[in-house]
Amino acid sequence: MSRHRIHCLSTLEPNSSVILEGTQAHYLGHVLRVRVGEEVTLFDGGGPQYSAEVMSVERKRVELRTSEKVPTDSESSLRVTLIQSVVRSERMDFCVQKATELGVHEVVPVFTHRTIIKIPQDRVNRRTDHWQKIAVSACEQSGRVLIPKVLSPLSLQGAVARTLESNTILLVLDPWADPLPLQKYTPPEGASVAICIGPEGGFTQEELNFLRDSGAVSVTCGPRVLRSETAGIVAVAACQMLWGDW
Repeated sequence: MSRHRIHCLSTLEPNSSVILEGTQAHYLGHVLRVRVGEEVTLFDGGGPQYSAEVMSVERKRVELRTSEKVPTDSESSLRVTLIQSVVRSERMDFCVQKATELGVHEVVPVFTHRTIIKIPQDRVNRRTDHWQKIAVSACEQSGRVLIPKVLSPLSLQGAVARTLESNTILLVLDPWADPLPLQKYTPPEGASVAICIGPEGGFTQEELNFLRDSGAVSVTCGPRVLRSETAGIVAVAACQMLWGDW
């Protein structure tokens, strides 16, 4: 039987006590129904994961004690950033969840000219926190130990500028131009990759010109036009297959 994996907000160390409260305690005690003496796996999102024994279970508090590190090889050697145009709420949740499962390092939501969804300024932080929690849950499920960062939404120009500062190869899925099949492109050895995905209506010609002027390489993942939320997932999976850990 697989062992439950739980994200811990505090930095983990071997042979130390860990207290989980609030929603985490409720999840362990009332959803998973763990019992004293049961073993779970804890990870803090930035380092090793540890085996931990349940020491006590109360209504709003669960105490565990860590022991040895649990080895893992779940992180990809390929650093992938998904620059995803914001799509409808449940579809954006899907993008973040699946991109995390596929091993992305970072998700950068962007607003473009044809972005349908408008997020009021006073709700941006709440929406970003929601996406980050989805990434955490996806890490718990998929066995990852490093949680990808989900940024607050940026403009397309802001996302590209940030990517270029990090010396990352920028790819854009563009089914309308004369794109290079992704499998025929080879990034420089050791390079990071950022994949830029347009909204439901696609990038405007001005946005495509901006991306190309910024050095983006137009690529395609096949002869069919994919939905925005599908395109990013397919592209990340293809990159992992071609240059990552698959």
